[in-house]
Amino acid sequence: MPLMYDRPKMSQAMYQSLKRHIVRQRKRDADMKMLDATNQRLRAEREELRRQTLQSLRKTKDEAKAAANTAVFSQQHSSALKSATTGHMQHPLSASYRGSITTGQSAQQMQFQMQQQPQQRHFGAPVYPPGYGGDGFKHPF
Repeated sequence: MPLMYDRPKMSQAMYQSLKRHIVRQRKRDADMKMLDATNQRLRAEREELRRQTLQSLRKTKDEAKAAANTAVFSQQHSSALKSATTGHMQHPLSASYRGSITTGQSAQQMQFQMQQQPQQRHFGAPVYPPGYGGDGFKHPF
């Protein structure tokens, strides 16, 4: 038969001390779980806010691009209409044209030359800037 051993009884002070320790430990664990849950919720909210901000920025960027494209198109369209009403034709790419690759002239030099040349216009014949076919030069494109 196994030998039974009775452990000594715990004093009342020791029992109360152990009970307080266990209660404090359980409370600390519960507080840590609650703090972790709060941190997780806040992290999720920040991530959602960041995602919405990025989405809003992308939408704003796309709207700005669309507005810029519309502005460039309307500017080219209005300059083409203005040219058509004044009888002065302008190539649609000349507004964004930076210069001549073949002659090395800048856009400002080409514009100055065009202003210095007298406007010789035959009825019904289009007027082209230099390098666009009006001067007998065939463009490589």
